[in-house]
Amino acid sequence: MRFFSMMCAAALMAQPLSAQSAPQGPGLSWGLSLMTGYGLGDLNRDLHSRAGYGLHFDYQIPISRFVDLRPGFEWMGYRMSTHNEAAAKVSQAFGTNYQDTRTLFRTYRAAVDGLFYFRESKEGVFVSLGLGAQRSDTQLQDIARDANADRFPLLDVRARRSGFWAGAGVGYQMERGNFEVRVSRAPYAFTSDRVMVDPAQVTAFQERQGWAVHVLLGVRTSFERW
Repeated sequence: MRFFSMMCAAALMAQPLSAQSAPQGPGLSWGLSLMTGYGLGDLNRDLHSRAGYGLHFDYQIPISRFVDLRPGFEWMGYRMSTHNEAAAKVSQAFGTNYQDTRTLFRTYRAAVDGLFYFRESKEGVFVSLGLGAQRSDTQLQDIARDANADRFPLLDVRARRSGFWAGAGVGYQMERGNFEVRVSRAPYAFTSDRVMVDPAQVTAFQERQGWAVHVLLGVRTSFERW
């Protein structure tokens, strides 16, 4: 009987030791991040140095004590417009035409990122490397207003490109959130020729390689909390 009691006590003492030796990182989790993006090089020039905004959704899958896989999907949108309501009102008052030029640029990405941590708890600084596919959608619009404020399109063309996406970043992982700065590259289509063309003609878009920097700020929760 005394021997049995000693075995039970030893088992109770060993339990926290085994728990301490197990990996301390979280298990399977999901995250949602707000994003802002800024083009570099050609993309920055085509987007007139405007920032874009989007959403990022992902699952985080533990692979080892210091590595996670993060498959995810994100959407990013940029909008540039020369519209000036005051100038439009003045043009209407003087009975002249007014033209509004718009550029809409959106990206859709599906990829898998590898996250490399420096702590077994998987909190703190991490490095991310990602590969995937991205689709970009470029839309150019020129809209005119006559003296009666009636709107009619002068130009409305669109181009789509899909291709290989690659990115790398550095971030900071917290218990229920994360912050990350990432640089990526993917193809897109654009044109600097916005002249009014015959509807039967096709605006000549050129494929370009777009570099961009993104900042992500998100929340994260494990499936065990649900």
